[in-house]
Amino acid sequence: MGRPRGFSEEAVLDGAAAVFIRGGYEGTSVDDLVTGLQLHRGSLYKAFGSKRGLFLAVLGHRVETRFAHLVVGQERPATAIEIPLH
Repeated sequence: MGRPRGFSEEAVLDGAAAVFIRGGYEGTSVDDLVTGLQLHRGSLYKAFGSKRGLFLAVLGHRVETRFAHLVVGQERPATAIEIPLH
């Protein structure tokens, strides 16, 4: 059994999304991610396996958080136009 992670996976995924948005997948290096996330290279590889693994985790996280309302049985969040103003 290894040590518990010293970082929030959600925070890393959100931060990595910002790094990937700035440089694109091809234009973002592992060094860019390590610097931007203030995470040790070994921690990144242990948690996600590779730059590609991190990128796929970011995409999965974005889909889960942005489209969770599409899951059967969940209500869609109201948009600003739909929120009653009374």
